[in-house]
Amino acid sequence: MNRRVNRRRRSARRAATVCLAVLTMGLAGCTAAGSDGEARAESSVDDFCSAVETFHTEVEAADSTDLAAYIRTLKAAAEKLHDVGVPDDMPAPAKQGFELTVERIQGLADDATRSDFTDLGDVGEEDQRKLDALEAYVDQACPDVAGK
Repeated sequence: MNRRVNRRRRSARRAATVCLAVLTMGLAGCTAAGSDGEARAESSVDDFCSAVETFHTEVEAADSTDLAAYIRTLKAAAEKLHDVGVPDDMPAPAKQGFELTVERIQGLADDATRSDFTDLGDVGEEDQRKLDALEAYVDQACPDVAGK
C-alpha cells in the first residue's frame, strides 16, 4: 500500500513538474497576460526564480492523495507565478512555454481525474519546443531551482 501511495505522489510530482515545463503557471503573446487579456508587468530574474521556487515548494507540500485539493493548490500556485510575470530578457519561445503551462494548469477541471492530470504534459511538437525553451531558460536563469 505504501508503495502505491509513493508511486502516486511521484506521478503527481512528475505531472506538476511537467506543468511547470508546460506552464511546474496562454499561448498568445510574448509577455505574460492576465485572464482579462491585459499584459502583466514583467518581473526581474530574481523575482521570477523566487516565484518558481515558491511554486515548487507549494506543489511539493500539497497532499497528492487528495486530488481535488492538490489541483486547487496547483492552480493557486500557478496563478501566483503568473502574477509575478516573466523577466523581460526571457526569449519569446520560453515566454510562450510559460503561458502554455499556466493555461494548461488553469484549464484543468476542479474534478479532474488522475488521467486528466497526467495528460497535462501531452502536447504537440510545436508546444513541446516552447516547453523545452521554458525548461532551458529556468535551468540557465534559476540554477538553484532547476534541480528541484
